[in-house]
Amino acid sequence: MTSATDTGPSGLALPLALAAELAASAPALRRAPEIRGGNGGRDRRAARRRAARVGR
Repeated sequence: MTSATDTGPSGLALPLALAAELAASAPALRRAPEIRGGNGGRDRRAARRRAARVGR
């Protein structure tokens, strides 16, 4: 008795390859500065909340 792996590549091999290719060619999404990280991200988010509360 032979298993599915003995007969060839799994059924997921092609979809995974296509997904990897699409992910590589997709443009990177721009993220908000506080999500991207770096120094002062938390302070920037707090400043935005204060400005929104005051109404600028």
